Amino acid sequence: MLCAKMFLRIAETKDRGKSYRYLKLVEGYRDPDGRSRQRVICTLGRVEELAASGKLDAWRRVLDRVEGTEPLGAEVVGVREARDFGGPYVLEAIWRELGLPELFREARGDKKLRFDAALAVEAMVLNRLLAPRSKLAVQRWAPRMALGEGEAGELGYQHYLRALDLLHAGQRMLEEELFLKVSDLFGLELDLVFYDVTSSYFEGAGCELARHGHSRDHRSDRPQLVLGLAVTREGLPIAHRVFAGNTADVTTVAGMVEELKGRFRIGRCLLVADRGMVSVENLQAIRETGYRYLIALKRRQGELVRGAIGDGGMDGYGEVQDGLWAKEVAGPDGDRLIVCHSAERSEEERGWREELIAETEAELGKLRKRSLGKRPPGHDELVEASTRILRSSYGYRYLWYRVEATGELAYGRKEDVLAEEVRRDGKFVLRTNDPNLGAADATLAYKQLQRVERGFRELKDFLKLRPIRHWRRERVEAHVGVCVLAYLLEMVLEQKLARGGLPMTAQAALEALEPVKQVLTEVNGRRFLCLTDWPQQAGKVLRALGLDTPPKTIALNA
Repeated sequence: MLCAKMFLRIAETKDRGKSYRYLKLVEGYRDPDGRSRQRVICTLGRVEELAASGKLDAWRRVLDRVEGTEPLGAEVVGVREARDFGGPYVLEAIWRELGLPELFREARGDKKLRFDAALAVEAMVLNRLLAPRSKLAVQRWAPRMALGEGEAGELGYQHYLRALDLLHAGQRMLEEELFLKVSDLFGLELDLVFYDVTSSYFEGAGCELARHGHSRDHRSDRPQLVLGLAVTREGLPIAHRVFAGNTADVTTVAGMVEELKGRFRIGRCLLVADRGMVSVENLQAIRETGYRYLIALKRRQGELVRGAIGDGGMDGYGEVQDGLWAKEVAGPDGDRLIVCHSAERSEEERGWREELIAETEAELGKLRKRSLGKRPPGHDELVEASTRILRSSYGYRYLWYRVEATGELAYGRKEDVLAEEVRRDGKFVLRTNDPNLGAADATLAYKQLQRVERGFRELKDFLKLRPIRHWRRERVEAHVGVCVLAYLLEMVLEQKLARGGLPMTAQAALEALEPVKQVLTEVNGRRFLCLTDWPQQAGKVLRALGLDTPPKTIALNA
């Protein structure tokens, strides 16, 4: 039918700086070559005039009747609710691919639960990725998400707490099974395992884990816990352990090595760890497992580091990559030392030190001027003020001061210390017992340790590990477990995107998916689930992950 191809179009024209909009009746047709064409049948008038007279709606109704469709008024169409769909759809696909619904059913065992514990854990994990908040707030957030076939609106606060208990009870089994799943999914070569430690503070002090210790959050006023995390070279978490807040980093290594060897049956690999992990006991414990290690030494670790760095010259170094060099020297107990030099790091350290010294000397200069004035401070006041200046700026590392018998303040640079610092600029020393690891490979492997550090940043910033509000030890550990599960999903998402030809962060992908909503609509008593359009970038994410685009509309009571 010719009429079935007609439609209305608004065309805009300009005349002498003014814009005019006209309603036109347009016919769509195909030419003899089969190409789609359009032609204007007639101009019906200016849009504003037609709208004012009511003829605009009349023309719409005429076309609807011609095409055999009945116009729907507001009285027969209702939009009942909208839920976030894009992010949950992608994350649930990964959740199922990792077999987590089955794993939680297995973890539940014979426990007769009157709520969907797997859905509760899933909601808590996805919440860390989409809009981190407290467990109390999750019960209000989850019903606004399109989460599979479950009904999150039926879950209350007590259900989320009981789900945490279930997660804690099955944590070891989940880690081991997920390790196997991820290994199969990505064909992991576990030649490198990275390990590092961080801390996170509590809001309260009721938990037995809450202790004061070295705070990486710069919150020494708060009790904290210590978290150890082992990941693959791809950044995928293998295992984590939670310790009391006053636990020294160095004491956590042996236990993690035993777990990697025993629970995960990782036979031979290179364990890479950062400064603070080195002790005679740790190195011996790693050797006894048959593992190789690559561990950074503290820059001020006595004669061992000083001897390896030598006079600070570049003789014997080979270039690893642009701006990064390395050389090998003999180490103790048959180990090898790899001395690395980063040009970029050298410039940063030199600039930071010179700025610190200049600022500190300026403050001491002002104090010295006061000591030479008509009403100079007393001896004790000068000592107190000078000490405060040096401590606040860490200038005591490089500057000295004294109060002369005349009451004058004198100060200067510690030239021997500064000469030692210049030799160390940009250098770090690695220790390994692997006889086959080249200096260049060792240097690049250590640089990959940043994946663990990134993991900690993600846990604490993007996934909001803190603040920790629970007080029972089991639930604190389960809260950490939820965050690590979320980090696993994040890393799997990034790996799959990269393999699908769309390298981007998980956070950027979830932001691209955020506009996609699922809308519950009712038309003439019939209910439909309708999806909004997928933005271009969201469509690219689906294609990179190999996911089908869901149906635009689903009838609920057809």
